[in-house]
Amino acid sequence: MGELQNCIVSIVVPIYKGFQYIDNIIHMYEENIKNMQRAGDENSIELILVNDYPDEKIELTHEGVRVINNEKNYGIQGSRVIGLNACLGQYVLMLDQDDQISADFVLRQIERIGDADLIICNGIHNNWKIFQSNADFESKMSDVGINYIVSPGQVLIRKASIPEEWKRDIMSCAGVDDYYLWILMINNGAVFVYNDTILFEHVKHNDNTSNDMLVMKLSNEELIKKVEKYVKNGEYKRKLIEGIKKTIDENIKQIKIEKVFERIVADKDFINHQVEINNCDCIVIYGFGNMGQKIYKLLQENGTQIDCVLDKKEPNESMKEKYNIKYPSKVNLDAVGDNKLVIVTPIKPSESIKKFLLENGIKHVETLLEMARMINEGNIL
Repeated sequence: MGELQNCIVSIVVPIYKGFQYIDNIIHMYEENIKNMQRAGDENSIELILVNDYPDEKIELTHEGVRVINNEKNYGIQGSRVIGLNACLGQYVLMLDQDDQISADFVLRQIERIGDADLIICNGIHNNWKIFQSNADFESKMSDVGINYIVSPGQVLIRKASIPEEWKRDIMSCAGVDDYYLWILMINNGAVFVYNDTILFEHVKHNDNTSNDMLVMKLSNEELIKKVEKYVKNGEYKRKLIEGIKKTIDENIKQIKIEKVFERIVADKDFINHQVEINNCDCIVIYGFGNMGQKIYKLLQENGTQIDCVLDKKEPNESMKEKYNIKYPSKVNLDAVGDNKLVIVTPIKPSESIKKFLLENGIKHVETLLEMARMINEGNIL
């Protein structure tokens, strides 16, 4: 097959034991081409699948699709770089194999990127919008040392703006190679723009976050070394390292919480006992992130009654109805009453949330951290 003419976007997808995802990846690729054509855009898109599992070759023939079978396992960043070095497009989209992009992802991102080096779209992660508003995006992106971009699959990047250091100096521990890229681009003065349209969805399949957090801890420790090596701006470097160290502290705390959560799961009477000693008859969950959803699932399995979920983020209608999610307004807090135990699931702001709830008249509040200390006899944090 000859090279594509007018190739504007290359979609690079590392594949690792991911045969089951290939049909969907090709379907998303084809739908994006159709949307470009419907809009009268004559530019083309290519798809590059980088197979990083040498034991199983991928062989397929499809217009605009190329397969690179790695001779050895290079990891996700190494495979992304292999794809980058082979691609033809002016812009690059680096997807994970199980990411979902909308049929008009490429069209909508190309329309709005202008002269910027990359454009970040909004998306869905664990059923929630990633950014609640433009102001939320601006606030989070100014929080140096924390990566709020869930996945490179949100980002269309001008290929010429990708730093050579990122392609040459590969991280040995996968986990934050994407944040490593954003840091190097910011260090080079790259211009980022934001598209509030929801064009992307990241689905978390693995429930074993304690293992994930251990990898993230090690990867963040390696990232600090990369920052020390490449970032020239002294104040930016200081803030970055400070922020990454805080993230490592959160990784460690999360690992401990996950271990205790496993013990809570094993002791099915623990949470029901907390309900009883507080003279309550049901549970209200505050916060519906990863841990909130885990606690919800555990309570359902234990047959514990859940009154509602409180969360400041705005859920979609199906989530709102399925889980009875309410905003923690004065009216909704007043409705909690004295017979419900509120479990605060966010880790970092748990004490400030508990204080807020107590000040608003909630009588029975326990944080997940407190429950962790109880079950671990005070030796957790």
